[in-house]
Amino acid sequence: YAAINAIRLITGEGDCVEIICENHEDFLVKNGAGKFIGTQIKTRKITLSPFKAGEEQVTNALGKFCLLDQKFPGCLEAFDFTTNHSFWKTEQSLNNLPWLLDSLRQRGGIKGLRETSSLRQYVEAIAASTSLSPQNVAATLARTTIRGHEAEIAHIGSNVLAALCECPGIEELPYATVAAIAKALVQLAREASAKTLRGPITELFAPGTDLKQAVDDQLLAGKRICKADVLAVIDRFKGGSKPYEDINVSTLVTPSDAPSDLLTAF
Repeated sequence: YAAINAIRLITGEGDCVEIICENHEDFLVKNGAGKFIGTQIKTRKITLSPFKAGEEQVTNALGKFCLLDQKFPGCLEAFDFTTNHSFWKTEQSLNNLPWLLDSLRQRGGIKGLRETSSLRQYVEAIAASTSLSPQNVAATLARTTIRGHEAEIAHIGSNVLAALCECPGIEELPYATVAAIAKALVQLAREASAKTLRGPITELFAPGTDLKQAVDDQLLAGKRICKADVLAVIDRFKGGSKPYEDINVSTLVTPSDAPSDLLTAF
């Protein structure tokens, strides 16, 4: 999913200028206005039953959205809960997450609802678990979308390949090259999801440097994927003349490579 969203940086689909992996959420999508969309990805075998609103995995994810929204007020434009599976919607009840979220958006909150209302009970339950007010929880949930792709988990690999083929000039490349680029973009997302420092090692040893701040800055830099990073991967396999300058392997340091006194920073 992170790799596919990184490809959006090239295709121009939606207002997307940067992907930040494993930082507060599974990944954040930054738009041109500097706002973020917090995204959580949940997987489930397609043979199992759909996600129900009351499941702990679901309520925990929504609660995390609410806490993040309160921690960084005004920074999160929206929230996205995505799964390869689907959401239960057989009837209008506490188990029907699509209905609960749609009803909340239509009403604009829970004000005026009876205590027996399923929507009110759902919002208040998440409020109790997060120690937030029901009003704050309702405001976050009203900006939360859910997407169920109803596909096997293994299909995501072919989806990365298909998304890549929408980039200009990719359709002219041999299939083997396109497949190699897709694999490299997934690896790029994996590296961005790891605790990898991205920056000059000398910066970590410079006298007078705030070591914790320097490490934090390089950790965050390592989690970011921008358009230049994706283009660099594509150009590397196309045999283009652009150097792979945005991700310089010689400057990447993993925690296991770092001096032992740096490990306390993680």
